[in-house]
Amino acid sequence: MRRNECVAEAVGAGSAGSAPRTRLLPTDAGDPQCGAATRPARIEAPGEENLREKRAAHLVSELPATASRPALAALPSASRALCVSIHDVAPATWTDCLRLLEALREVAPELPLTWLIVPRYHGQAPDAPSMDEALTELAGGGHELALHGYTHVDTAARQPGLRNHFIRNVYTTGEGEFAAIDEAEALERIDLGLAWFAERHWPVHGFVPPAWLTSPGARRALQRRPFAYSTSITHFHFLPSQRRLWSPSLMYTARQAAGRWFSPHVADAAALALARNPLVRFGLHPADARHPALLRHAQAMLERLLSDRIAMTKHQFAVSYSGGLTDTASTQARP
Repeated sequence: MRRNECVAEAVGAGSAGSAPRTRLLPTDAGDPQCGAATRPARIEAPGEENLREKRAAHLVSELPATASRPALAALPSASRALCVSIHDVAPATWTDCLRLLEALREVAPELPLTWLIVPRYHGQAPDAPSMDEALTELAGGGHELALHGYTHVDTAARQPGLRNHFIRNVYTTGEGEFAAIDEAEALERIDLGLAWFAERHWPVHGFVPPAWLTSPGARRALQRRPFAYSTSITHFHFLPSQRRLWSPSLMYTARQAAGRWFSPHVADAAALALARNPLVRFGLHPADARHPALLRHAQAMLERLLSDRIAMTKHQFAVSYSGGLTDTASTQARP
């Protein structure tokens, strides 16, 4: 079976001379002939765009009433915010995510987190009722659940150039799912993610692309869905206004020993540089949980940041701060 056949099947031939119609199927992680990087098949049919818009409207209508923006007071001008997030939340990473939660709670038991969830992480879709129940409970306790791509796998065609090679294969090891796809495919993946959230009755306000990478088409797609914000590695993007706030994310590089030694120093320097910034973002990944030195550093970093910042979810920041955006050197319209 070819890769594309793992996720699409003919469901009837069209008229004479026309191509067979296809329907979207979930990735079958259990099929040994289907690789983990299998992507959803593209649906091409007359009126596709209208159907997609209708489907998106239906998905939004199915979201819980709490999906509307909460009534939060504007962030005082003298206050500074801290948003802490756990990336790549999925059944395969859940044990490590819980380790991160435990470490953070040792410092701040009531810390509100933004959980970045991948519905079909690396093409897998196992049932995880205990994870779903825990996330539902966390969301009810003031945490935020955000959409973090659909598979977290970059399956777009390779592109020439050293810059493209570095961004998609060195900066991230083939995980920038939205780095090089067009608007139509980005919409399809976003809609699949929204449907997955709707099935669990989870509100969703934010979209954080895997590896913080989005193509121009993916950015246009985000404008067509009811998100309050998105983020890149350097900016917090307010939607649908297309304005942004400079706020590089603090993070660790856990894949290599050199990165585990060097990245805490980079995070310390970045935190110092951002001392007067309205927002500091601190992102943790499941792999960080496997290295005690990184966990200790994260706990110390969190304690320092909380000494003069208000902890909140990303959606809370988008709501409380977006009204105060101005044309400054750090806040500007997206190109």
